[in-house]
Amino acid sequence: MPGYHAPDEIAAIARELMTTLLSACHAPAEDAQRTGFDEYPESRMREWQRDLAGATMCRVLNFWTRLHGVLSLELAGHFDNTGFDPARLYQSEVDNLRTP
Repeated sequence: MPGYHAPDEIAAIARELMTTLLSACHAPAEDAQRTGFDEYPESRMREWQRDLAGATMCRVLNFWTRLHGVLSLELAGHFDNTGFDPARLYQSEVDNLRTP
């Protein structure tokens, strides 16, 4: 959000999470297929991992946003009364994202 600055504690947690995801999904830039994400040379993610390939950045962002979305929807109660177990959806997302 424009003008919003997360508290230092939250920023540290986010940095730790993203660093972990970057390490788990890392592919050296010279070995990876080029994507539209290669067009973001000044991304904060590149500060955390210098040789970050655009394909890795895309995969990390997909992982983070999809799991964040499932958890946010569950915590907000949007899956209540749907007749399915949100844990299965979450596990399905993790399984899909683990497969390159």
